[in-house]
Amino acid sequence: MPQDSQDYQRRIAELEAENQQLRQQLVTAQNTCKQLQTAAEHTHTVPVTEEHFSRFANNIPGVIFQFCLEPDGNRSFPYVSDGSRALCELEPQAFIQLFELVHPHEKEALENAIQQSAQTLERFCHEYRLRTTNGVLKWVQMVAQPEQQVDGTIFWDGLILDVSDRKQTEKEQERLLAILEATPDIIGIADAQGNNLYLNRAGQVVLGIAPQNIADFNISQVHPPESHAKLANEAIPTAIQTGMWRGESVLIDHNSHRVPVSQLVLAHYNEQGDFEFLSTIIRDISHRKQIEEELLLFKRTVESSSEAIAMANPQGELIYQNPAFGKLFACESVDFFNATGGIPACYVEPELAHCIIASLLKNQTWIGEAEQKSRNNRVFPSMIRANPIKNEADELIGIMAIITDISDRKETESKLRESEERLRIFCEQTGQLVYDYDLASGQITWFGASKPLTGRTLDELQEFGVDDWETWLHPDDRQHALEVLDLAMANSSEYHVEYRWRRADGQYINISDRGVFLTGEDEQPYRMIGINHDISDRKLAEAKLAESEERFRIVCEQTGQLVYDYDLASGQIIWAGAIEELTGCSATDFQAVDVESWEALIHPDDRDNVMNKLEQAMASCSEYFVEYRWQLKDHRYIYVEDHGVFLTQENNHPYRMLGTLNDISNRRATEDRLRQREQQYRQVFESLTDGLGIINLNTGNLMEANPAYHQMHGYTYEEFMAIPLAQHVHPDSWPLLDQFIEEVRANRLFICQAQNVHRDGHPIDIEVKGIPYPYQNETHALTLVRDISQRMQLEAERHNQAERIAQQAQRETLLNQLTSQIRNSLDLTQILDTSVQEIQRFLTIDRCYFAWYVRESGDAHWDVVTEVCHTDWPSFLGQHHVTNFGALSELLLRQQIIRLDNVATVQDPALRKVLSDLNNQSMLVLPVRATSGKFGIIACIHHQTVRPWQDTEVELLEAVVDQLVIALNQSDLLAQSQSRNSELEALLNQLQQAQTQLIQSEKMSSLGQMVAGVAHEINNPVSFIHGNITHAQTYVTDMLDLLTLYQQYYPQPHLEIEEMSEEIDLDFMIEDVPALFQSMQAGTDRIREIVRSLRTFSRLDEAEIKEVDLHEGIDSTLTILNTRLRAQSWRPKIQIIKDYGKIPLIECYAGQLNQVFMNIISNAIDALEEHDRNRSPEQMEQQSSKIEIKTRVAPKHILIRITDNGPGIKPTAQARLFDPFFTTKGVGKGTGLGLSISYQIITEKHQGKLSCTSKPGQTTFTIELPIQRKTS
Repeated sequence: MPQDSQDYQRRIAELEAENQQLRQQLVTAQNTCKQLQTAAEHTHTVPVTEEHFSRFANNIPGVIFQFCLEPDGNRSFPYVSDGSRALCELEPQAFIQLFELVHPHEKEALENAIQQSAQTLERFCHEYRLRTTNGVLKWVQMVAQPEQQVDGTIFWDGLILDVSDRKQTEKEQERLLAILEATPDIIGIADAQGNNLYLNRAGQVVLGIAPQNIADFNISQVHPPESHAKLANEAIPTAIQTGMWRGESVLIDHNSHRVPVSQLVLAHYNEQGDFEFLSTIIRDISHRKQIEEELLLFKRTVESSSEAIAMANPQGELIYQNPAFGKLFACESVDFFNATGGIPACYVEPELAHCIIASLLKNQTWIGEAEQKSRNNRVFPSMIRANPIKNEADELIGIMAIITDISDRKETESKLRESEERLRIFCEQTGQLVYDYDLASGQITWFGASKPLTGRTLDELQEFGVDDWETWLHPDDRQHALEVLDLAMANSSEYHVEYRWRRADGQYINISDRGVFLTGEDEQPYRMIGINHDISDRKLAEAKLAESEERFRIVCEQTGQLVYDYDLASGQIIWAGAIEELTGCSATDFQAVDVESWEALIHPDDRDNVMNKLEQAMASCSEYFVEYRWQLKDHRYIYVEDHGVFLTQENNHPYRMLGTLNDISNRRATEDRLRQREQQYRQVFESLTDGLGIINLNTGNLMEANPAYHQMHGYTYEEFMAIPLAQHVHPDSWPLLDQFIEEVRANRLFICQAQNVHRDGHPIDIEVKGIPYPYQNETHALTLVRDISQRMQLEAERHNQAERIAQQAQRETLLNQLTSQIRNSLDLTQILDTSVQEIQRFLTIDRCYFAWYVRESGDAHWDVVTEVCHTDWPSFLGQHHVTNFGALSELLLRQQIIRLDNVATVQDPALRKVLSDLNNQSMLVLPVRATSGKFGIIACIHHQTVRPWQDTEVELLEAVVDQLVIALNQSDLLAQSQSRNSELEALLNQLQQAQTQLIQSEKMSSLGQMVAGVAHEINNPVSFIHGNITHAQTYVTDMLDLLTLYQQYYPQPHLEIEEMSEEIDLDFMIEDVPALFQSMQAGTDRIREIVRSLRTFSRLDEAEIKEVDLHEGIDSTLTILNTRLRAQSWRPKIQIIKDYGKIPLIECYAGQLNQVFMNIISNAIDALEEHDRNRSPEQMEQQSSKIEIKTRVAPKHILIRITDNGPGIKPTAQARLFDPFFTTKGVGKGTGLGLSISYQIITEKHQGKLSCTSKPGQTTFTIELPIQRKTS
């Protein structure tokens, strides 16, 4: 019912609004009457306040306005000043077009600002762009204060100003700020005390100052003391006095580095000339300072150079010379510049000077030698290097010349040529070829034996350069030779390389190339001098020797021998063969080992023995053979075999010893392992707990036996070895003995279990293994005999125990399954079925069943509810009268365990006969009794043979019965709880319905009282107003008639009366008064109708049960819901179609029926509104929403059908439509009680019917009410 309350409240608010409007009209009428009464004598001066305000508004720049926003969204400008024409070129009355002129990008923000102000009623201030009707784009600022009226209308009184100039200024400021932030120079603003006011991005980065900390630092923090003192004492005072200071200072950057900067400080003053603040521009001049230092260093370097250096302009006129230049040419710089206007002829030959200048003008470096003359006429050879000096545009701006006196070099070269000539003659005579390679020019000078080495004469050889020389090198040697030469040239060192060289006839000879690189004063090589020598003969001899040595080396390495040649006189030893393998040293390193070093490598424990044998062999000139331990490079020792012979002179005196060393470590290790293994085998043989023996396969005799073998048979070793093998073998195992011998003789493994005989005659269980074993050059059998008598006994016991454990595990499994079944399910039938099946499977019996003992009306029977039976026997399922089992039933009813191992032994003849008739051979029955008194049995029967019952089986069934008793008790408890739950659910439903109905009744009662009270309070003043309107209209008419008579008889009134008539617009007032009274009359009639509808709906003024007109109740409901039926801004009006039949008055609870009508029609409106929200305006216009109400009379009932053309109700929702608290509306929109209460009102209170039929596009609620109520 929350929706009903809202409708009531909305309707009451409308009544109050209409009442307020009516009061205002009455006040207006009273004022009009007073004006008409005093029109003839009252004087009044027209106020000028509005005129003053209009003049004030039109003189203010901008637009003064009043903006109105109504509750339905309509907007208007009740007042706009004339400034609208200048601001946006709109007339005041057309100012509503302002929203169309707003820039598209600003419309959403403006709309949001208006809505925000409307919601909060806070001051509205917003800036936006608009384009005037002539296309001019302007920035405007709108400021307004909202005020909300009683009816929800909001008025804004405000002002619109053109702020385009301010926006342009702000834009320029932003652009200037962006430039300041983007400049790489540091720009800051500070006061006279150095406190920072602004610092651009470059300054923040360089100084490492975060934006939030800018205002907290002083310039003293970023300047070293001396720089800060300069700024404080010089820069800032100067700038304040003169307006500017420019100079250099030092900053401390964020890395604490000193940064030299150029700084400009400007002082700024206000309009009165008073100082305001300082601004500064700081530029990093680190690069410039670095260049200045480099230039200073360059100048000092040039001044101190021993080379003569001079600079000239592009025309060749000298502009600089260093001291070395003046010293070389015997003149001072002043004298030089005064004496010449260019390069003087006495220093450089004119032709050479012009040649140098011409080359430099072409931007080419000139290098060459020339003779020059100093001012004191000294002529000397020189090396000139002239370089062009260019600017960034690659233009020639100067010339720099470096002149070196090469007199000493020339003299040295002359002497060198003489020396070379002598060398050439020597080389030709010795067969050597000498070369002199100039690295700068690439020319090679050859002399010496060119014909033998190259096949070319010297003259022919001079035509070839270094590239030709490379092609003469053998391809396989070329890379190595060039790498050696490149390395030597890089290090300016001597070199020696051998390679093959191709002569002119195409043959290759072996060349030895030795040479050296000559370096200049700059330590860079400029010349290469070397000698080539033919070493082909030597290479051939070395190849043959290497081939012979290689063969010898291969033989030694393949045999793993270390060969030595010991010179007894010098003590030196030449080593060859497997040097690395036997020493761990390289062949080259080990050649340094002499006889003393060899002796030191011998193990100290072996050294005396080795040296004694060496001395003995040397003394007798006999062969030398010894084994000892030899130390390797890694300090490990290996065993070697040393075998050598002595070479003797003619006097039989030894002078040389040749021998070999062999590594015998593996052999010695093998021998040691064999000895150890033999000892270990003996220990194992003696200590084995199993019998171990060796059997001769040919004779069958036992050749050897360990202690365990003879001790397990009770013999001593001597006794055991003396008896035949078959004597201690059990006769039953003799075939196995024969098989043992055959299998082992066939070289196969034999394993078996057998029996031997102890000395005292008792058998011994043994396990025998036999394998072939070589012994005394014949094949024997090695046999392993293990006494397994205890193991066999333990296995038998273990087998019996395993069977007992398996049976116990099966019993535990059965119990666990039953327990799990009982815990997981309360289905007693399933539990009994499972129990019977598991018992039959576990006991392996012919039949197992469960039966209830049932006693009804003095009659008793056994009901077999579940059974597992062999297919050969008939089933016992079903009911069996107790008398059918005779004495057996009497025994069973004692509720004791019946255990019959053999039915034939039963002493009671009657019982034995019953059991025999049932074909029972063995029977085990256990009683099952629940707490509730129910009694049953579990019967285990065997038909085919006699089956004794084990105690463990009986214990198992007793445990099963205990579990079944638990299941029976749980089943009984479940049945009791389910019955109790059903009763509680029924009581809870009744309580909820009663509570819901009581709450609803209280709400409706309170709501009805409130509506009645409101209607009563409104009805009294409205009745008073309605009754006095007629009299007021008569009075006003009479006064108007009187006024007409005045005008008729006094057509020329006093001037003051005419002015008053014009001021109040008397003619309009006379014409409007009748219409005013008609409007007031219609308003009071409307209020009286609404009050009557409210009283009819609440029915508080009538008896509880009374004959009523249902049409009147429906109409009053529609009147209350009229506001929801009206057209909204987003949908058209919901149509109401009334199809009332002629129905009689019926006895009913009128207020409750009105509540039913309200619920059904409100739900229909909700459904139609939800449907319309998903439709377009065109669809709603084409098929409007409507509600049809139809009433008809049936023979004994009145039918009321309420139909809407909404979306319909889903079938799943129709089934629960009248359930309490069921709703299809969203959270907070419905309680789910409306239709439930309506259903109770119709069916219980009025003994009628309420039903619903729905399909897409139509939903109908049908109410059937009896014409005559049944009296209870």
